[in-house]
Amino acid sequence: MVVPYLRGVLIPFWVLQLIFILISLGESAYLLSVYSQGQTETGTCGDSYYGYYACSVTLTSPPILLAFYGLVVAFSVVSIAFIVTEIVLYARQRLPVKVYFAFQLTNVLLWAVLFAMCINGIVVGYDSILIIVSVIIS
Repeated sequence: MVVPYLRGVLIPFWVLQLIFILISLGESAYLLSVYSQGQTETGTCGDSYYGYYACSVTLTSPPILLAFYGLVVAFSVVSIAFIVTEIVLYARQRLPVKVYFAFQLTNVLLWAVLFAMCINGIVVGYDSILIIVSVIIS
């Protein structure tokens, strides 16, 4: 049995899913690259006899943030693969209800894990904008 939903329901749903997932993928890939390189901050570190001297401090992000952004990238890629597979199978009229349900259930479970990680990150005190945006989108 083929999925009984109309094109008018599935196509806008797929478009909205792809838009949100691509935004999340781009944002998390950018932040992953920024945080994995480390940030260098130059400022005054202390005083000497003649005044303050400049020094540079390298700020490293906690490994949990790198893992979080890596998981967001991985979940986004898997979700995009599922959506594209759904579209192809639906276009060929070979999308059984059980396969559609399995894809949707897997996506929900992946993003539920991400949502739980976001809530945990907010409780722990990581003030990253992606965590807050991910909670809103989830």
